[in-house]
Amino acid sequence: MIASGYTRSVDMEETTALGAGRFIKNPYTMKELGRAVRDELAR
Repeated sequence: MIASGYTRSVDMEETTALGAGRFIKNPYTMKELGRAVRDELAR
């Protein structure tokens, strides 16, 4: 899982290819963070 306020699409593609899961952009709420964690644990 990645949380960032800045990203380039190329960076995201490379990171996803390495096995990273969901991306959430800062600022995020606790609800969004919880959903992202839940989704990744369910994978």
